[in-house]
Amino acid sequence: MEIPTCDECTKLLFAEIDNLTLAVEDTFNLFENGLSPPWKTLTDIMNKHHMLSDKFDKKKEGG
Repeated sequence: MEIPTCDECTKLLFAEIDNLTLAVEDTFNLFENGLSPPWKTLTDIMNKHHMLSDKFDKKKEGG
């Protein structure tokens, strides 16, 4: 097996750095428009809570 020269190792290192840079940039592109808030999910959960609370209160009161 042939041992690579310093120049070859350096080229491999720079190529890997370029690959990592692209991977990081791709990750940042996922968030370029920001993260949307979970308002719809929270609103749905709150509405279900209110509905179930009302049902519970009616049953508790005997109605």
